Amino acid sequence: MAVAITLTWNGFSALATVYDSDGSSTNVQFIHDTLVQNGDTITIPAGTFAWATRVNISKAVQLQGAGVGQTIILDAVQNDRLLGIGLVAGNLTRITGIEFRDGGRVKVQGAPNGIIRVDGSNTDGSQFRWDNCKWDNLNGNPVIDTVIGVIDHNQVLFGNRVNEWIYPYGSRWNGGSWGDGSWAAPANWGSPEFLFFEDNTIICSNTRIEGAITDCFGGARMVFRHNAVVGADIGNHGTESPGRSRSSRAMDIYLNQFSCNNVNRYAGSNRGGGELYHDNTVTNCWGNPNTLNTLSAFRMLTAFSVWGGADGTNGWDKNNLNNPFYSGTAASAGSLTVTIAADSGETYHSSLEIVS
Repeated sequence: MAVAITLTWNGFSALATVYDSDGSSTNVQFIHDTLVQNGDTITIPAGTFAWATRVNISKAVQLQGAGVGQTIILDAVQNDRLLGIGLVAGNLTRITGIEFRDGGRVKVQGAPNGIIRVDGSNTDGSQFRWDNCKWDNLNGNPVIDTVIGVIDHNQVLFGNRVNEWIYPYGSRWNGGSWGDGSWAAPANWGSPEFLFFEDNTIICSNTRIEGAITDCFGGARMVFRHNAVVGADIGNHGTESPGRSRSSRAMDIYLNQFSCNNVNRYAGSNRGGGELYHDNTVTNCWGNPNTLNTLSAFRMLTAFSVWGGADGTNGWDKNNLNNPFYSGTAASAGSLTVTIAADSGETYHSSLEIVS
């Protein structure tokens, strides 16, 4: 059944149509391919539906279920994605009101392909929203690449099948590859140029190994705020083990509630790129209570293809031409501090971040 709805916005009217599917992947795909236009909605009714074939979304539609606990999609796809989404320039694509559960996928579908994959652009005005859904221990991970949008008001349960939830990328930022474009551009902290995670409840059920909510790659830019997290931390990869791909570019993490559940040592870690980490409430970490976040530089420990090791001779690791910013003689050292005696007789205290 199709229902036409007239929407009025800023004085302009647009005709949007709601198409009711029968809940099967084949019917949703048929409606998408033959009926809907940008701005239309495909509904999935209440009930439990096993999807054994991938659904591809290449139009700016709203895929709308009847709500968590009402519309349940079981991932029964093998050796392929459950859902592939290509965002449309100047338009919003949305997933809402659906509970996703495992339906018997045998082989894990992780990065870079993803069990659900969303591909966008930061330059064409495309946007994405994934809200008011539930992710219940699927055997794979979502991959979100170069997407401007928000993932909000979701319930996320993982840890039974995989120990990481989602992989944000920014590999095509400003039309580049491998995240190079993202690294060549300013971070623009505080701007809308991020993938936002807001007001989600995220629980890792693995009580033996710490879980990771995110594992960011390839110039990823994300904001993580107002979320409640149990047993999982924020993580990323550096410009090292992923090969040619760069590290994440910028992570802004604030006003969250992290409970390490006495499994995690810390609530966040950073292997590359800039990070703002502030105003979070962190409890039940078993490490040093002051160690809420860690910094790591793995190329200082070993060489990785393509980049090699950071041994002081690598051409990728050139010093700033203005260095050193200050030179002096160390007079004494303490716990994470060094006292430097200047020529004038004054004493400077410099706090050090330990990077491993």
